[in-house]
Amino acid sequence: MSESSSFIEGLPKAELHLHIEGTLEPDLKFELAARNGLDLPYASVDEMRDAYRFDDLPSFLSVYYEGMSVLRQEPDFYDLATAYFRKAWSQNVVYAEVFFDPQAHTSRGIPFETVITGLRRAQEDAEASLGVRSKLIMCFLRDLSAESAMETLEQSLRYGDWIVGVGLDSDEHGNPPLKFKEVFARARREGFRLTMHCDVDQQDSVAHIWQCLDEIRVERIDHGVNALEDKALVAEIKRRGLGLTVCPISNSYVTDGLKAEELRTMLVEGVRATVNSDDPAYFPGYMNENLRAVQRAAALTPNQIVQLTKNAFEISWPRRRGTRPLPRPARGVRGAGLMRSRRLYYSRRIESKGASLKARLLLLAALGAALVTLPTVALGSTARATANSQSFPDSIGEDPNAPDITSIDVSNDDAGNITFKVNISNRPTFTSDMVMLMFLNTDENSATGDPQSLGADYALQLIPGSVGLFQWNGTDYVAAPSQTSLTFSYDSTGATIHVSDSDLGRTKGFSFVTLIFSGVTTDASGNPDFTNAHTDTAPDPGHGAYTYSVLTKLILKQTAFTTTPNPAKAGKRFTASLAATESDTNGPVANATIKCAAIVGGKRLPATHSLANGVTSCFFKLPKTAKGKTLRGTISITVQGTTLTKSFAVKVH
Repeated sequence: MSESSSFIEGLPKAELHLHIEGTLEPDLKFELAARNGLDLPYASVDEMRDAYRFDDLPSFLSVYYEGMSVLRQEPDFYDLATAYFRKAWSQNVVYAEVFFDPQAHTSRGIPFETVITGLRRAQEDAEASLGVRSKLIMCFLRDLSAESAMETLEQSLRYGDWIVGVGLDSDEHGNPPLKFKEVFARARREGFRLTMHCDVDQQDSVAHIWQCLDEIRVERIDHGVNALEDKALVAEIKRRGLGLTVCPISNSYVTDGLKAEELRTMLVEGVRATVNSDDPAYFPGYMNENLRAVQRAAALTPNQIVQLTKNAFEISWPRRRGTRPLPRPARGVRGAGLMRSRRLYYSRRIESKGASLKARLLLLAALGAALVTLPTVALGSTARATANSQSFPDSIGEDPNAPDITSIDVSNDDAGNITFKVNISNRPTFTSDMVMLMFLNTDENSATGDPQSLGADYALQLIPGSVGLFQWNGTDYVAAPSQTSLTFSYDSTGATIHVSDSDLGRTKGFSFVTLIFSGVTTDASGNPDFTNAHTDTAPDPGHGAYTYSVLTKLILKQTAFTTTPNPAKAGKRFTASLAATESDTNGPVANATIKCAAIVGGKRLPATHSLANGVTSCFFKLPKTAKGKTLRGTISITVQGTTLTKSFAVKVH
């Protein structure tokens, strides 16, 4: 196996464009046909595979829908999905968003409930047994009527918690996105995320993508490679932070090639493109095969492969939109999503020590509860890239009028200087109507901080032209006594804030949540007015808080060294004592691995040791024959892989 193949296989992956009916492998198709008493027009698996001859989308779809005829019972859909999840697990796919086509089954007399309960049961078992998490995206068939799509949407509502979004697939010719505008508007109101297929090299491809953006207001585009034909369209896709789910191997079957160079161009242009397998039973190739194919065809670097994978996690949909009406918050403040009125003071400018934070903001209802960290791999990026950096993804497009946080990168150096990079896709400048707040629980104890905001011990506030650090004093936030390390900058990619762990109470780890507002104005009294404000939060409501560990290179510092008795005496006990502190706590060493060694007259002496109050002591019994000789030895302490050694040499009397 080549080095690049091994690299691809080892990457944790998210797949966002996968039709579950398109994973029906011939072996399983024969098994299900036998279970349901059906005859297939093929004598063998090989003969069936030989019939998979496609040269365009319609020719593929005719075989695709014919294959579904064996799916009749709930166990059939369970087995279908389970087979995919096992294959995904074997290729290190840890999260998948799975398309399903209910109309293709209900039109055959298969109840909607039969389809979705089988898929749901497979999802639950895959997460429990394999650790593969997944969400369902319900697709409407665009070659059927909008009325049929609306009927299917209404059928789905009782299973709304099982479905994260809706999409549009099947034959695009003569079936533009606008045909389903009302259906998708209803779906948005019901809280579903929105995507649509814009298949490759179809008639009016570019115009259809524009319709998806301007009329349907999708959050992702499936396929969408033809967007590269319109520079203005590419710019708009980038401005909105939309993702494209590209399927290279399937491209090669229904159009002219993998579109690997186009995929590479998207990466260079900064478009959030991803690689997916589409219908891998028909276009032979699952995730690893697709990634290897584009890597070879476009000579993608390892960093570009990683970016494709990272994009998938960043544009994933771990949850539906929040749709419940909001209670009216105090003082005309308006929130978003599942927020409810929580009050937190903040200042419009950095003030003197003891100053209060002065206006009132909303905070997530979830923040007052116990901290809940995001899943480590389902949303991607929470696995460490290096020993002291971590990337936290956030879903996009919740409020198109709000600044849109796409991810937050947190890192620290060995001195404990922490950097927050808040990536914001749609605000190249920090305008006068914007405010950003970050709440940090720095002792991981929600009982000691602000009970209304995550148990936060500190709040970082960014307003145009300045940044401030505020500390919870038990009743209010006041300017932190030390914030000398605090700096910020803002560029076209978002905000960067630097602060030291010492200014955050020498924290070694924290939970945090970030809110960013736009549309903030000032009332007649000079106080901020949030009546028309728009908000984005990271992580999303219901997803608790991000957690980060501050990892620094531990330094052990000697503060004292003594030997007793002085001078050393033959036949007596000799003690060497080393006092030291740890850089991460600035306190005495509390626990360590201790090594004591001493030689006198060419003989090694046995030793015992102790550690108390930061002082490590080694005890040796000197033989009577040591008189007049030199005792040479070392005392070593090791803490978290860092070792401090002190040597000594004394004349024995």
